[in-house]
Amino acid sequence: MSMRPDEIARSFDDRPGFNLVDFEEVGLPVYRLTSTVLTLQPKAYSAIEEFVLRAVEAGLATVETVAGFLGISMTIVEATASILIKDDELTVSPTGTLRLTRKSERVLAGESHIRPHEQSLVFRYDGLTRRPIRTDELRLWEPRDLRDRGIREIRPFPPKRPNPEEIKGDELQAVLRTPSQATEPSVQILQVKSISRAFANFIPAIALIFRRLSGNEVQVGFAIDGRLSREHEDAFAASDGPARMGIAPAILNAKPLPDDSGFNLPIAPPKPDVAGAQAQREKAISKLRRQIAAKREEQDPTAPALGDSSPPNEVEMIAVYDHPPLLRMALEEAVKRLIIISPWITDAVVDKSFLQKLTQRLNDGVDVYIGYGLGEEERVPTAVKHLEKLASDHHNFRFVRLGNTHAKILIKDDDWLVTTSFNWLSFRGDPKRTFREEWGTRIAMRDQVAAYALTILKRFDVGGSGPP
Repeated sequence: MSMRPDEIARSFDDRPGFNLVDFEEVGLPVYRLTSTVLTLQPKAYSAIEEFVLRAVEAGLATVETVAGFLGISMTIVEATASILIKDDELTVSPTGTLRLTRKSERVLAGESHIRPHEQSLVFRYDGLTRRPIRTDELRLWEPRDLRDRGIREIRPFPPKRPNPEEIKGDELQAVLRTPSQATEPSVQILQVKSISRAFANFIPAIALIFRRLSGNEVQVGFAIDGRLSREHEDAFAASDGPARMGIAPAILNAKPLPDDSGFNLPIAPPKPDVAGAQAQREKAISKLRRQIAAKREEQDPTAPALGDSSPPNEVEMIAVYDHPPLLRMALEEAVKRLIIISPWITDAVVDKSFLQKLTQRLNDGVDVYIGYGLGEEERVPTAVKHLEKLASDHHNFRFVRLGNTHAKILIKDDDWLVTTSFNWLSFRGDPKRTFREEWGTRIAMRDQVAAYALTILKRFDVGGSGPP
């Protein structure tokens, strides 16, 4: 079973001196090239060619004697001898007798008969590492696959198909050799002479965005089939890819977003000191715990004071890769109420699986509230239409366009809520999404979750249909 993108991201959040701050499905550039290559390859003599050469080797020096010995017409022997003379396999002496050349003598003695040969060859060429690659065990996407899935394309560098002179014959030879070939291949590729066609393909990958704990360095790694490709990371860095594609500036220059949750927790790090940002997060959490403890004491003076010693899982930081599992958990396990606020919605997140799980929750009697809507959409996603249809079919589903809100909130029953910078319903499927340092805060204090849920539900009174 293949790993989910968030599972892959979690497995690589161990880079010394760096935090994994964002991740995304991407397509790495590959060219499918149709080329003409010059090769050296063995060429066997035809039966008649070998008969003629063997006859000359035996001392039959004229066309007439060879034809008589073989019992075939002189016309056939003359035509065959002409080809062999042209290919430097036979020579004709001034007296008109046939002789073997040194080349044909070696071949008849058992050496391979090697000839230059041009042939058509189709192969893949990596747009980042600038090398021919094997794709036997790789899935490849076409441009329409990226468009349909809303996946970002990592641009090749240089941004053009390779010239024949760039491609080394030995590198191409190496990728064409099959693993079962223990000996040297019989055909040797000398050079790529021309490229007639080039089509874009893409390798599915997960881009992993790392930010140095102290400083302004951003690194971008790529995981292919769950394995980190250092070769692609190094090539991307060498081409200044993080800056060229706007990834590093987006991470380093991100402005703090307003927190619409009401808990006054930061949901984006201040710049430029990430270590300071971490300290600010912990300070905000500590302050929240003290406020909640004070409120509990007001309501029940006999209750034990929590202070900063409350269980750590009551208020905790949520890494970027922890968000998708929490969304899946809420969709699969909510029994009373599910609230999601996300400014944008994409078809890649609210897909068939999402809709099936949501429908199951509704059929089980769970009250569901989804709020969205920041700015005007050029195209209404199909997912929005599906959600509108579900809302019209289920009295316990309220789907409301809330307008200009930056809130990104997920609430499962009275168990927990998450306030975050993570776009719950559009974190996938938007190739124009801006990379940023994504993280959130999970609060698992039932009385606070219940009270805040009631506050949030007031926003849904402006429209929609569903539970009161």
